Amino acid sequence: MNRNEPKPPEGNYRRAKLTVSLGPLMPAGRVGWLSDEVETLDADGRPMFRFISATNHDLVFKVYAEEVVIE
Repeated sequence: MNRNEPKPPEGNYRRAKLTVSLGPLMPAGRVGWLSDEVETLDADGRPMFRFISATNHDLVFKVYAEEVVIE
């Protein structure tokens, strides 16, 4: 299969797939790029990572590690 996806964003990112829906534009199963470094901590101190859509780098979300699978 030939994918016409943009290159990964600059920095330390790994290809990942969502296991949860982040809304209508980012359903479960959508592929993107996950930061290697913690973006922020939530109110309970749990780490959140940056997830960037593979097809539209303007779509950026914060996700928990258990919400994605590294490909």
